[in-house]
Amino acid sequence: MEPPRQTPSSDIQCEPLTPVWTGDASSQGGRTRETGLIGSLRWWYEAILRGCGFYACDPSSGTCVYEDDRRLAGICLACQLFGCTGYSRRFRLEVEGGGGAGELLPIRLKNPGVANHRGWRVPKFLTKPFILKILPLYPKSMDTEGLSLTLGLIERFGAFGAKTSHGQGAVRFENLPARRSIAEWIDCLAKAHDGSTGELHQGYWLCDVTAAEVNGSEIVPLYQKLYSAEAKDFRSENDEVLAAVDLIRSHTQGRGIWAIDRGGDRKKLLEPLLDRAQCFVIRSTGKRSIIDRRNLCGTVGEVAGRCRLQYKTRIVKIQDGREKVYELRYGAEPIQLPGRSEKLWLVAIAGFGEEVMMLLTNLKIAVRDSQSLWWIVPIYLTRWKIEETFRFVKQSYNLEDIRVMKYQRLQNLVILVTAAAYFAATFLGQQMKLRILCEKLLVRACQVFCVNAISVGFR
Repeated sequence: MEPPRQTPSSDIQCEPLTPVWTGDASSQGGRTRETGLIGSLRWWYEAILRGCGFYACDPSSGTCVYEDDRRLAGICLACQLFGCTGYSRRFRLEVEGGGGAGELLPIRLKNPGVANHRGWRVPKFLTKPFILKILPLYPKSMDTEGLSLTLGLIERFGAFGAKTSHGQGAVRFENLPARRSIAEWIDCLAKAHDGSTGELHQGYWLCDVTAAEVNGSEIVPLYQKLYSAEAKDFRSENDEVLAAVDLIRSHTQGRGIWAIDRGGDRKKLLEPLLDRAQCFVIRSTGKRSIIDRRNLCGTVGEVAGRCRLQYKTRIVKIQDGREKVYELRYGAEPIQLPGRSEKLWLVAIAGFGEEVMMLLTNLKIAVRDSQSLWWIVPIYLTRWKIEETFRFVKQSYNLEDIRVMKYQRLQNLVILVTAAAYFAATFLGQQMKLRILCEKLLVRACQVFCVNAISVGFR
């Protein structure tokens, strides 16, 4: 066992925002007491352990007991830091300053709602600022980072001391000991692309499928799965996408049109979609090799450059309350993928920006019918409305503000969020649904482009 050895302390400044109550046996709060603060620290430390999936004993029903034959294996992680029978606490806590919260003033309500309600007892004064001195007694087994994380959790989400349900114990800390990023505590973190910044960060991937009714207001979240490249059961991103496709098509009998961004322009997705006879509209990167009507091989970008844009249309984008008119020209070319016999179409649209938008689809098109050809474009444009749905769900349910750290629990949380979003979009009354979800989404969709179109819909 490590011999006790006192090392320099960590001095943490604590500024109370509401009274910090650490009363004595006589219910007096004349000074800030270390014992009350240690009890609060342990409670929050146990909360972190249990949230991470570890076991922590319940001191109210008896703590662990240290035994020489089992050593640390016989006591929980909380007792390894805060001590238990036969095993001393790894640190000493001292308080400098802090005048206490003073006597308690009774507050009673005229209409408490309960006949025997005794009211509240609120401290008379705001506790003065004080310094927490944490002195490690056993440096090798002292979890300084864990204590720092616990104090940070108290500052942001919790309260310090007792009577926290009365609003007491809100504090602000300074000079917390350095600690590792919380990301190092979370399972299976991997590099993930941030769509808002275009950068790579530590995180998770989400595979999302949302359905929209053709020429209607139905927008229904169908599928969401969180996955990580660091997980043991992970095979590839393509397998995750195709698993979602197979699950959806098994329940829809293969109906629907899949609208996918440029990330779907890959052989390992295009060919499986064709093998499954799934209708799709996929935006191309322009680099894929294809065969044109003259049986000449070239890239999508080269064929789009030769495409005759014989039709014209005008659409209006509403942004910041102003209308912006887009004059578009579009056309289509029949194509094939090398080694495949299916007839596909390359739809090219100029006018959205400097580059021509290129869409690959296996839907039937009457190339001499401008309306039939144009129908492909709004199918893809409505994918932006689908993205607004996904963004709305993430923001409404704070999906990115997670409080769990185990990979399986993260996946379960995403499933619960999807179920809640599906319920809000499907089972609420039509008028309430339009007011709560669809109205916001459709307004945002109109702000993107004033076209009537469907991205992923049922026919």
